[in-house]
Amino acid sequence: MKYTYSRTVIPILFAIFLFSGCATKSGNWGSDATLLPGWKAVGHAAAEAALDPLTWAPLGAALCFQIENFDRRVSDWAVDQNPVFGSMENASDVSDTLKEASKINYYVTGITVPTQEGWRGLGDRALGLGVGWVAMTSTAKMTDWMKAGFARERPDKSDKRSLPSGHTSGASVAATLAAQNIEHMPIPRGLQLAWMGASYGVAGLTGWARVEAGVHYPSDVLAGFALGHFLGRFFNDAFITPAYQDKVAVSVDAFSRRDLALSLHYRW
Repeated sequence: MKYTYSRTVIPILFAIFLFSGCATKSGNWGSDATLLPGWKAVGHAAAEAALDPLTWAPLGAALCFQIENFDRRVSDWAVDQNPVFGSMENASDVSDTLKEASKINYYVTGITVPTQEGWRGLGDRALGLGVGWVAMTSTAKMTDWMKAGFARERPDKSDKRSLPSGHTSGASVAATLAAQNIEHMPIPRGLQLAWMGASYGVAGLTGWARVEAGVHYPSDVLAGFALGHFLGRFFNDAFITPAYQDKVAVSVDAFSRRDLALSLHYRW
C-alpha cells in the first residue's frame, strides 16, 4: 500500500493559494530586489545565513551523530521499525511527494505575496521568483558537487552519494524561501508562524522519510537541511529583500535623451 499524499497536499496548498490571494492587492515584497546587490550586501547575507540557528544547529547535530556510531544505529533502527511511514517503499514514495509539496508551497507564496500594483509589481514578482528558482537550482548543483566530493556510501550500499541528502536540501531551500515570503503576508502573526512551521516541518519529514527508506543516514539529511536553509536565506537576503544596503548610494535617472539627473543618497 502506497501513501498518496499528493491527493491531500495539493488541495490544501490550492486552498491556501485562494485564501491568501484575497489580500494581495498591495504591498512591497520584491521592491528592493536586485541582481547587483554589491559585495558588502553579499557578505552580510552570507554571514547572517551562516549564523542562523537553522543552519548551524543541524550541522552540530550531524556531528553529534558521529559519536559511537550513533548515525548507523539510528539508520538501522529506522529501516527495521519504520515508525512513521510503515515501510521502506512508502517512505521513498512519501519523500518524493513531500519534496514536490515544498516546491509547490514556495511557488504559492511567491505568487500570492503582496507586491506593488501595476507593471512594477509584476516585475518585482518575476524577479523574486526568478531568484528563488536560481536558489533552488544552485542548491541542487551544490548538493551534487558535495555528494561527489564526500563520496559517502549509502546505508543500502547502492552508491556513494549519501552525503548530503538532495531531497532534504531541495525541500529545505524551498521551505526557507517560502518562510521569508510568508513574513510579508498580510495575515495574523499566528497564522504566519503556523504556515512557516508547517513549511519547515515538511522539509524535516522529507529528510526522515529518506532515513526510513534506507538511502540516507540522519547526518546526511541534517547536512542537507543546513545546506538548503543557508542558500535559501542567503539568496533571499542578498537579492530579494536585502538585509543590508550601503549607506551611500548613487543613482542616475533619465528623464529624456538630453535630461539626466545624478542623485546622491545617504541612509542614516
